[in-house]
Amino acid sequence: MVDYSKWKDIEISDDEDDTHPNIDTPSLFRWRHQARVERMAEKEQEVSKLKKEKEEYEAQIKKLKEKMKTSEESTDMTTLKAALNELEKKGENIIKKQKDFEKKEKLEPWNVDTISSDGFSKTIINQPVSRKEDDMSEEEKEKRMKEFVGKHESSIKKYGMFRNFDDSRRFLMVSSRD
Repeated sequence: MVDYSKWKDIEISDDEDDTHPNIDTPSLFRWRHQARVERMAEKEQEVSKLKKEKEEYEAQIKKLKEKMKTSEESTDMTTLKAALNELEKKGENIIKKQKDFEKKEKLEPWNVDTISSDGFSKTIINQPVSRKEDDMSEEEKEKRMKEFVGKHESSIKKYGMFRNFDDSRRFLMVSSRD
């Protein structure tokens, strides 16, 4: 049996939407798109906020651990340990927020903007090929053939002397590498 459950979380089905005749369909799609874009912007802000919190937390932990290394065993150390424990609780809270955000992101339905991404960032167009033999006049073909024979005369004579197929094949394999 085919599992179609992966398709239920896609928010794209424009063709299935039957709108009321009095509602302007392009406007409705435009409003939905704008709402999607706003939700994505809010999500980006939330991601940046979480990253900032995590960076601040890591900087505070690092600073506190350096203080603990430099300070001596005294009453100052107990306050530093208490502050470290408090920061670790804050870190657990940040990790919990990240996991909740990841769960929320997984449950979020796909839409037109998130379902795919560009595979290539540029397009390369082939250069025009040189003139084909069909387009050449008889004189051009003859000139091209004479140039080729003049350039490869020794190889052509050597190839013409072979009687065995294997020898011919071996010669072509070796000469094609040169």
